[in-house]
Order: sequence, then C-alpha cells, then structure tokens
Amino acid sequence: MRRRPLKIRASPGKVLSITDSEPRVARLYTARGRVQGVWFRDSTRRRAEQLGITGYATNLANGDVEVLACGSPEALESLHEWLQTGPPLAKVSEVTERTVEVRAFSTFEIA
Repeated sequence: MRRRPLKIRASPGKVLSITDSEPRVARLYTARGRVQGVWFRDSTRRRAEQLGITGYATNLANGDVEVLACGSPEALESLHEWLQTGPPLAKVSEVTERTVEVRAFSTFEIA
C-alpha cells in the first residue's frame, strides 16, 4: 500500500511534504534568558505546528522554557534555529539540546 504524503504549511508560501514512514526523532530543548512572559511557548507551538512537529512547551520554575519536540530531523533543525531567537520580545541567551526517546503526541501542546 502506497502512503500518501501529508502536506504541512511550513511558512507562508512554503509547504513541506512528509509521510508517516519518514524517520521521527525527539529532542528536548531548554531555552534560557528572558523566555517567560513574552509569548515564547505559544510562538513555539505555532512554529512547531507549521513544521509538523508534535510535543510540548512548558515553563520551568527557574525561568527557563522546556520544549520536547518530535518530528523529522530537518523540521527539528529548523525549530532549533528558531528557538535561538524566539518571538520578538524574547531575549534568548542559550538553548541546550539533547536527543531523547520519541513519544507519541498527536499535537503540540502548551503545558
């Protein structure tokens, strides 16, 4: 049985085409700096959805934001680049990254 590609809008005018047989990886990012109270999690959710990434973004007690992202290696690289800057009001000082086990998410959630 041939799988039909899933079309995902990556940015205005650009559509990524992926199938569910493409490799999925998961990475846990921690964004540090001024990343809370600046719409970082919601902006991350919107960017992740554009890239076809599932997972979550959550505030940590120490002021950081944790992002668990599951998707294609290319999509995660694009998200990682975006996280370096974040939304306009953010002042990101550092983003750490580590590969983790892929988890089953159907959407990208704000926790």
